[in-house]
Amino acid sequence: MDARIFPNGPDTQGPKDMKLGKLVPDDSAPVFLRCMRETRGLTRADLAKRAGISEQTVRRVESAKRPLWSLAVMAAWADALGIGRVLLVSMLLRDYESGQGGWS
Repeated sequence: MDARIFPNGPDTQGPKDMKLGKLVPDDSAPVFLRCMRETRGLTRADLAKRAGISEQTVRRVESAKRPLWSLAVMAAWADALGIGRVLLVSMLLRDYESGQGGWS
C-alpha cells in the first residue's frame, strides 16, 4: 500500500475495485472523492463543515456537475478527507485533460 495515497491506513482505501499501486486511481476525481468521504463515514454536510465549503458545492462536485477548480477549495477538501493534495490535483488534471469529472 502506498502511504502517499492512503496515509491513514488500509481502512481508508475506498472502493474495492480501486487499483492500488498506481499513484492515481482509475476512478474519476468525483467518484474517488465520494468514495473517500463515504469510507470515512462522513455526510456531505460533515465534509462541507470540515472543509469550510457549502454542502451544495460538495454535492455538485461529487456528481460531476461542477469541476473542483479552486486551489484553496482543493486543499481544504483534501485536508478534510486526509488525502494528499498532490494526489487530488493529479486526478483533477487527468480529468480535465480527458473531459471527465465535470470539465466538459
